[in-house]
Amino acid sequence: MNYGAAVDGAREVLFGTGVIRSVRELLPAPLVEAAGPVTHLGDGALLGALAVVLYWLGGDRRREYAYALGVGLGAFALVSGLKALFVHPRPPENVWLAAEANYGFPSAHALGSTVVLGVLAYVGRVGSRRARYLAAAGLVAVISLSRVVLGVHFPGDVLGGIAIGLAYLALMVRYADRNPERAFAVAFGLAVVMAIAAPNQYTTATLGGTAGALVGWHLVRDGATSPAAVGLAGAVVVAIPIGVVAAGLASGFAPVAETVGFALVAAGVLLAPAVAARIEAVVGIEDRLGRSERSGQ
Repeated sequence: MNYGAAVDGAREVLFGTGVIRSVRELLPAPLVEAAGPVTHLGDGALLGALAVVLYWLGGDRRREYAYALGVGLGAFALVSGLKALFVHPRPPENVWLAAEANYGFPSAHALGSTVVLGVLAYVGRVGSRRARYLAAAGLVAVISLSRVVLGVHFPGDVLGGIAIGLAYLALMVRYADRNPERAFAVAFGLAVVMAIAAPNQYTTATLGGTAGALVGWHLVRDGATSPAAVGLAGAVVVAIPIGVVAAGLASGFAPVAETVGFALVAAGVLLAPAVAARIEAVVGIEDRLGRSERSGQ
């Protein structure tokens, strides 16, 4: 057997442009066009927002969603560092159907969606666990395929992202099963390692975010309050640090502003339930005082 030819063939399948073109030719034109909108389902901002909203509205299950949020933060810390360590280029621009920056391996969309959708399927209660896993797997497959169809990733980039995501998710389920303290600690530890091994704007920003989340969770823990109050408080406490980031970027202190800003945003996200509980307590006291005064009259 010619092992050299087999290795070259595997390399072409995983990291060759021929497969990208072949996939496009096999798919109907409407599906190729749909790859653009579909790929945004795996955007880090959207996945992060989903995890945050579920945490805010989780009620008595907020601890489980905090765990999911911590696992997701660890995934973003992992992928931001791995991209800088592997420094693997994307496919050539002549096959792109969308513009992208940064490096190709591993695919952040594939890794991030695998971890975030996987952990949400794990802690979720809608339907059966089997149905949740199948739904998550289907979404991950569609998102990953869209990256290849758009020509911004080789097949090896997305397969590697899925494999790393599954390995990390399995580790987090085994080591930090539904334990937010451990999940946030692991996320921060990964961010520290990646910021040291591959310092860049993504790893330092993730370092700030995971540090803020770790501190924020230890301050708030399991405080429970109504979803509406949490949503309102969350909008306020997150809007303030976003303003700080914007001001820092505008003034030219981008690295510091991003790191500190992400720390404040993450802490604000975790602290929102405590802020909401405090507001509700104050309002409740005022209501009781008002009723007492009216009854005394």
